[in-house]
Amino acid sequence: MSLLVPQTFWDRLSLLHDSLATGECWNDVDSIAVPIDPPSEDAAFTKSSAFFIHLFGLELHDSLAILCKGALHVLATDEKCAMLKALQEEGQSAGLKFQLHRVCKDNHESTHAILAKLVKSQAGRKIGCLEKIQFQSTLALALNKAIQSAGAECIDVTSVLGMALSVKDGHALATFRKAAVVTHKILKHSFVRLLEDAFDQAKSITHEEIATHVDECCEHPSKVNIKSPQGHYESCYFPIVQSGGKYDIRPSASTNGETLSDDVIIISLGVRYNFHCANMARTFFVDPVESVRLNYSILLELRRECLAVMLAGRCVGSVAETANSFIRQRCPHLLKFLPKNFGFGLGLDFRESSLIMNAKNQRKFAQNMVFNLAIGFHDLELTDMQKADAQGSIRKLSKYSMLIADTVLIQSGDEPPDIVTKHSVEWKDVSYFINEKNDKDIMPPQGNHYTPEQVESQSAIMSSRLRERSKACAPDRSSLARNEKQAELMQQKLSVKRSEKSSAWSQQGQLSSRADILEVDVYQSGGEYPRDLPSTEVYVDMQGQVLFAPINGSQVPFHISMIKNAVQPDPDRTATYLRLNFFTPGQTASKDIAPATSKLIEQHGHNSMFIKEMLYRSRESQRLTAAHRMIQELRKRFRQHAAKAAEEADLIPQEKLVKMRDQRIPRMADLTMRPFISGKKTTGTLEAHTNGLRFTSKKHEIVDIMYGNIKHSLFQPCENEVMVLIHFYLKNPVLVGRKKSQNVQFLTEVVDASVALDSARRSMYDPDELDEEQRERQD
Repeated sequence: MSLLVPQTFWDRLSLLHDSLATGECWNDVDSIAVPIDPPSEDAAFTKSSAFFIHLFGLELHDSLAILCKGALHVLATDEKCAMLKALQEEGQSAGLKFQLHRVCKDNHESTHAILAKLVKSQAGRKIGCLEKIQFQSTLALALNKAIQSAGAECIDVTSVLGMALSVKDGHALATFRKAAVVTHKILKHSFVRLLEDAFDQAKSITHEEIATHVDECCEHPSKVNIKSPQGHYESCYFPIVQSGGKYDIRPSASTNGETLSDDVIIISLGVRYNFHCANMARTFFVDPVESVRLNYSILLELRRECLAVMLAGRCVGSVAETANSFIRQRCPHLLKFLPKNFGFGLGLDFRESSLIMNAKNQRKFAQNMVFNLAIGFHDLELTDMQKADAQGSIRKLSKYSMLIADTVLIQSGDEPPDIVTKHSVEWKDVSYFINEKNDKDIMPPQGNHYTPEQVESQSAIMSSRLRERSKACAPDRSSLARNEKQAELMQQKLSVKRSEKSSAWSQQGQLSSRADILEVDVYQSGGEYPRDLPSTEVYVDMQGQVLFAPINGSQVPFHISMIKNAVQPDPDRTATYLRLNFFTPGQTASKDIAPATSKLIEQHGHNSMFIKEMLYRSRESQRLTAAHRMIQELRKRFRQHAAKAAEEADLIPQEKLVKMRDQRIPRMADLTMRPFISGKKTTGTLEAHTNGLRFTSKKHEIVDIMYGNIKHSLFQPCENEVMVLIHFYLKNPVLVGRKKSQNVQFLTEVVDASVALDSARRSMYDPDELDEEQRERQD
């Protein structure tokens, strides 16, 4: 973080000063004094931190601010005063002064004298303080003594200050929107994708593992393809994931270590961007019954009713009153499941205590306030009658909850509020059906009357299923005879292959011994297979690099190096297909085949049987599509790993870089590196450390060069040249991007003015273009 621009600082200071000057909402205080403690590991975010960040953009630890009529006085160290000098010089406001007072940590008498003079001459008789916070800094203790010596009265303004900071300006609203966008994308691309993969692969995963993954995405949004500077985003709290019948829809809930259950799943997460917080929560349903869907539709109606009253000028408590009134009229039996609070104000504090949306809060909504609207039902009952036709784990639930929370921006006048967390809440987007119903589900329930066409259609479906079941359970005699004949032919072929194998080994002799065969051993026995391996599905073990293909009810493992390609043909009306093609002897050598796999096929090609192709058919498109996607991803990783291993085969490992800790790091910025790490140009910063150099590109790519690995270093000054260049010829090559390099250059252009022509369109006869191509050929 850095200081605010002067114009933003003066605008915010003027608004705060004008509000204080009226004195009505500030309990008629003459001034407010806000100290802030030095930084510590266990320090919590307080209202004083919010005050300093709101005005300056930084916390300015171990400082003191006194805002009185006509002036803002800040007591801070020399370093902080020098930093704040820019705000004092570059901007001004009519009738308002910004004065800096330097204090020395070792000279307490001077600090006491400055404070005593300020309190006596400027602060007035009533001083607003943050009495709910226990300050421990020297400045805070000196302030208390100065107030007592002056005989002034100290009045608590904690909640009043929170209200004053709750109305956001354009700069803060833009920050809120960025935090909301990242929150939505992390929910969509991190949690939802992880949830769907767990369902598709029937994978066991705990709530804590999911929350940890989501929390890492909050800290590093680049994991979900969000380009942002490092360190600007962080999680407001550890994400909350709940399922399996144990729910708590309060903001203080926590994630447990139990396994994710495919029933009713609640996720809550919040992202903080530059100290501004956004929050959202969603409920996902797996194989829900009809009563759950009806209750969720009521929850959506309740949400719309609450949003309709969040207008500028209305009471904050009207949200709770509207919610209770709506449920009392529409569904009185659900009234006992409503929470007492329906959200809270958001800001620099994640939860603004003075803006909690309950029936007792009589404060008013104002334009540009930001709220977290949280609507839910807690511990709804699920009776045996309601889940009579249930499928999956929802049959085990006796109680469940549901929660929808969003970050909402109050608009002007009668305009409806703006929901800045845009993730869908529609039933079709939050419900999953992964377990098929059995035959009895197609029978009409009692009391319902179907048309003759519907009865005929139901009968056709029933008879079709019965025919398939009878064929599977009672094969006729011709099928048995055919299977016996095929088994006999298989035995004959196996005996022929055994004889060919023995003759082949005897002919090869010493030219091809068993020691020359490069075998791939991932599992020593079937007991080492993954525990969650399904028996009738195509399964991909990403860690073991193995594809399990079901054959006659048994899972057969195939190493990913043996798979030539995986194709999904166009589906028909009833099913989806997946075709697996394998490398076999006699095929034309493909560029994708690994050298070890080619040797393995050559060794075993004369005496083993190979599978060339397999085709799988499924009525559920999700499972085969997920398997196809994972196979493609695993093949890509395997090829990349093989290419990287071949590139790094003869690389000599370098020692680890030792960073400088106790002194200033020599650093040169905006250098261009050759060869390029990626793209058409690589620019970044070169740092000199204890035992080597580290180059960090603007894309956060890192290349380390150890001093001991440098054989020659050449320096080219900018005499008769347009660039300054330093060239290193290394003893051993290093990996730059994906290629080895023994020559590394760092350069920068030294000209009065330059025009970037990289992105401009040039003619093929442009003389500058021809000269540049000629120089590249010479290099």
